[in-house]
Amino acid sequence: MSEIAAVAKLYFGFFDREIIALLLTLPRIYAFLQVSQLLADTAVPRLPKTAAILSLSLIAVPINMAHVDAFDRSVVSFAFYGFKEYAIGFVLGYIVGWIFWAVQSAGAFIDNQRGAAIAASIDPLQGHETSPLGILFSQAFLTYVYVTGAMLPILGLLYQSFELWPATRGLPILSPEFPKLALAVADNALRVMLIVAAPIAAVMFLAEFALAIVSRFAPQVQVFILAMPIKSGLAIFMLIFYFSRLLPYATDQLATFRPAIDQFYAVMQFSAPPPGTAAPPAIQPAPAPGAPPPAVPDAPAAPSLRPVPLPPVPERAAPVVVPHPALPAPDHEGRGEAR
Repeated sequence: MSEIAAVAKLYFGFFDREIIALLLTLPRIYAFLQVSQLLADTAVPRLPKTAAILSLSLIAVPINMAHVDAFDRSVVSFAFYGFKEYAIGFVLGYIVGWIFWAVQSAGAFIDNQRGAAIAASIDPLQGHETSPLGILFSQAFLTYVYVTGAMLPILGLLYQSFELWPATRGLPILSPEFPKLALAVADNALRVMLIVAAPIAAVMFLAEFALAIVSRFAPQVQVFILAMPIKSGLAIFMLIFYFSRLLPYATDQLATFRPAIDQFYAVMQFSAPPPGTAAPPAIQPAPAPGAPPPAVPDAPAAPSLRPVPLPPVPERAAPVVVPHPALPAPDHEGRGEAR
């Protein structure tokens, strides 16, 4: 056993920096994949999920190795930075995972309108109760994301977060704009859900309105029994043509979380002065007791005042008197003479 312990100690001594960088990388990636529903516990077994997280973490290890030398290798430091990394991964997963919740909620909303919400069951991807169409939408959209390669930009943003906020950097101080960002993400998810479910919900509403008119003129017809199969048939028929538009539209919405992530980075780094701004003036220390007061710099001399020459005033010309033809012209002695 002593030989095995010595070999293990020697091995970990050679790869000390790599192992510490890996331990600092795992919490953020695990929290991101867990919250964003890309690798849910109920959908992916634990062993393949652990292998996937470890494989994805190895790519980001070289980024954190550049900051490992300044890391304090203590239990308190590992606990603090592990919690900080999990919190950052949780927020990033929330910003990315809203589109999956929106697509699933659209299916649940359609089922609620057609009266099939009573047939709810557990969604294996997201781990909570939802309707049959909600499960279909969730699984189909996640499969579409993996098949079309839309997963690659998401992983690119995850790896970019290690460059913008390394694992050995302290806990970010969030500004008051963070609640506004979280509500904006939820508002965007609700908007996408309504846009996705609106066409089918509108057709089912028209069908129910028509059945209400039929029941008004034919009270003996049990329209409540016919409403659910008719609306379900219309919804399934529309999904045959609508699904080819729904999945690409939801995938295109993945590009909208990039501004939200950029805003999240700005919220985390709000305490740093923006580039291009002047630094505040330095505070001078107070003089020691008994020391002479600091010299006050002389004020700049006021500029000398020079008289401004005024322009010459032109002489006024003598007024010219034009005599009126009907009046006698005045003479110099003040007497008039009639013509």
